[in-house]
Amino acid sequence: MILLGIDVLQRTEFADLKNKAVGLVTNYSFVDSNLNWGIDLLFENGLNVKKIFTPEHGLGGAADGAHVSDDLHPKYGVPVVSLYGDKRKPSQEDLEGLGVLVYDIQDVGLRFYTFIYTLAYTMESAAEAGIQYTVLDRPNPLGRGVFGSRIDNELQTFVGGYRLPLQYGLTAGEL
Repeated sequence: MILLGIDVLQRTEFADLKNKAVGLVTNYSFVDSNLNWGIDLLFENGLNVKKIFTPEHGLGGAADGAHVSDDLHPKYGVPVVSLYGDKRKPSQEDLEGLGVLVYDIQDVGLRFYTFIYTLAYTMESAAEAGIQYTVLDRPNPLGRGVFGSRIDNELQTFVGGYRLPLQYGLTAGEL
């Protein structure tokens, strides 16, 4: 049986996140094995979620390749900061007061999907701020296969970088 990262957190009663100011890096794919939305689970279990950072397509997935603006979460009222609008990386001001950043986004294991670059940029920002970073991992739906060439260094962008092959055969947590 495969357990998602959020399932493991539930089994431990969210022990690693208790008494911490939590920032989430996530979108619509943040669900547990019973399809309960992870954001709801964290709030329902009394966790101190202070801010939500969203990748390309925003929190709900409605903005296909479009500029995504900052907002407030409609149910919980916490700030939702777009990392696919005016910036790709959270500022130190964005991270102020947070004790941990938690990443949970389903990826498909292809170099040109931007979610892994959001992972890298938020991880860099957390390291610069001295904030703990936790990846709640999920299986790679394309499996372990590695296919395609690597991108040349001078061609690296937000939709292709880190000299990854086209299909890299790893989960976000393994990257």
